[in-house]
Amino acid sequence: MKKLKLKFKIDWKAKIADLLIVIIGITLAFRLDAWNEDRKARKQLNHYLSSFQDETRENIKVLKKVIAIATVRKQEVDTLRALLRKQRYGDRRLGLLSSKLTNTIDYRPTTITIEYIQESDGWGLIRDFRLRKNIIDAYNALEDLEKMEQGTQVYINSFVTPFFFNNIRYSNFYPVNDREFITDHRFENVIIGYQFKLIYQLQNYALVLEQLQRLEKDLRNK
Repeated sequence: MKKLKLKFKIDWKAKIADLLIVIIGITLAFRLDAWNEDRKARKQLNHYLSSFQDETRENIKVLKKVIAIATVRKQEVDTLRALLRKQRYGDRRLGLLSSKLTNTIDYRPTTITIEYIQESDGWGLIRDFRLRKNIIDAYNALEDLEKMEQGTQVYINSFVTPFFFNNIRYSNFYPVNDREFITDHRFENVIIGYQFKLIYQLQNYALVLEQLQRLEKDLRNK
């Protein structure tokens, strides 16, 4: 009895074609997914850069106003010191200008964008290392400004306010003892200290403003 032999003919061309279709499909799926992720990353990056630009412009705008106020304050303190140097103790500007020594000039920049990008670990999206460094340097400079202003506040709380509290009637900011107050060397020392603080603040304000303007230009060109 003859044995039956079953012969199966495999269509290799069809099999290979099917395999190629599967491979192409998987490749396209990966590429489509990568393209979609890249599109999302570019969208997020543009959002970050736009936010940084808007925030930097606002910080520049406010800082310019603060610099204008600080410049006027320094002129007033310069006048106050000049009056004492010339011993013009009867000048009414002494009381008016002295009252401003208890006030600080505070610059409060907006830092929401960098706080958000740090929390979301989004620094990897900014692949331009020079731009990333400029952003970090600018915001570090803003943080240093805040510390500097805190130092001025400590000076006022530790020296200016206690001296005035003992020698000034806050109801009208008039000296308890007119002559002794004005001729007291501590009064001039307080003024000189405040003057130095203002000079230091103005120098740092100018440096930070320049840094912010440079950053805004870099962001505008992106």
